[in-house]
Amino acid sequence: FSKRDAVVAEKRLPSTTTVRTFNGLGHRIWAKTVGKVSLDDKKTQRIFKDETEEYKGDDRRELREAYWDILNAVGRAKAIGYVPEGKYTHAKRLATWDELSSSLDEDPSPLAAEIIDAILCRSIKEAYSGIIDFNDQIYMPALFGGSFPRFPLVCVDEAQDLNPTNH
Repeated sequence: FSKRDAVVAEKRLPSTTTVRTFNGLGHRIWAKTVGKVSLDDKKTQRIFKDETEEYKGDDRRELREAYWDILNAVGRAKAIGYVPEGKYTHAKRLATWDELSSSLDEDPSPLAAEIIDAILCRSIKEAYSGIIDFNDQIYMPALFGGSFPRFPLVCVDEAQDLNPTNH
């Protein structure tokens, strides 16, 4: 549920009840893991721009045309738990490249696939330095380590909308 819903629920439930959104919980966990964190809601777009700056001609045109597909794939990767192969071997991988690719509307070109992995690697590196986006709030503590609190009971609104990283 949304932050607003969490505030309403917290007022209505007993004071012994902890109410958090997934993002709020993940944000707290990651902050405890790496120290201070700051939210950059344009992080993926900024990284895309930086990672594609060196490309020229047809490659640059291809990447610009695939901009939204690439951003969508990065978000989807974080939702299903894909971590680029051979990188961050300590991470808890939930999905392979093939699983990510098959979950997208169309297969990314080899160049787009290269950029998706580059964006993810840089995003992960930045998250370790405390710069996160909304997707990182769940992705980083779930796959890269974080100390999750234990609760005797967890209630989830709209459980059918949970993705593998949420689980």
